[in-house]
Amino acid sequence: MSDDYFASGLRHSDDAGLLLMSGRVANAAYLAGYAIECTLKVLIAGPGGGSVPFSHDLEQLEVLALSATVKRADRHRCFPSEAVTTGRNHGWDPKWRYAAEGLISDVVAAELVDAARSAADGSLVGLRLDGEVTQ
Repeated sequence: MSDDYFASGLRHSDDAGLLLMSGRVANAAYLAGYAIECTLKVLIAGPGGGSVPFSHDLEQLEVLALSATVKRADRHRCFPSEAVTTGRNHGWDPKWRYAAEGLISDVVAAELVDAARSAADGSLVGLRLDGEVTQ
């Protein structure tokens, strides 16, 4: 099975929003982090789906995504969206899946969901418009 970071990023972003609207704050924040991770990995892979690191470290992935997109700037108009490159990840960690209810605030969850939506809308849609992905 190959990883489909593009479709996963869109799906996780949408689902995180639905979870937040349903009051499932911890799950919304957790899934929003994965949506951001998927977007960053799409930006790192670039056209042709190059390799991406096995990492959940959003700060490390942000650096790699910015570097990868700057290298392609002469050919494409898509850059990482502001949400991806401004560090609004609140220290997201995959271990949040074990977080007790109430440990992650509504504000943090809402900001992560917003960052995930901005990443999906700004970066993933831009990649499709630039022809870097055909999904």
